Amino acid sequence: MRFGGVSVVILCSAVVLWPVSVQSANGSCGYERCFGAIAVAPSGKTGWSAGQRTAPGATRLAQDNCGEECAEVELFWNSCGVIAINQTGDWAFGWDEDQAVATNKALDACSADGAQCYVRDWACSK
Repeated sequence: MRFGGVSVVILCSAVVLWPVSVQSANGSCGYERCFGAIAVAPSGKTGWSAGQRTAPGATRLAQDNCGEECAEVELFWNSCGVIAINQTGDWAFGWDEDQAVATNKALDACSADGAQCYVRDWACSK
């Protein structure tokens, strides 16, 4: 009885791990470059996209998710993007493979003039 249980576990592990190892060669989104974008409106409203095959597709989806007023778009690939904003609506963008590092970059850039900033939106596309 015990032998049958071990066989099932090994079989399940092989089935679960095989697709993961195939995808990791292309990134978890399944493409060599996984694009993402964050669109920002003057009001501070944002929209994002992740896991897109093309840069124009990521840009368009982020703008669609944000609305007509979102003219500025920050693009990233195989990484995380973060928008930090302050009380007056000034914002900064940071990106890095590590979300925490991207967050620190955005916050540091946003608060360079002494303003209090917070993370408004983020997305990872790897």
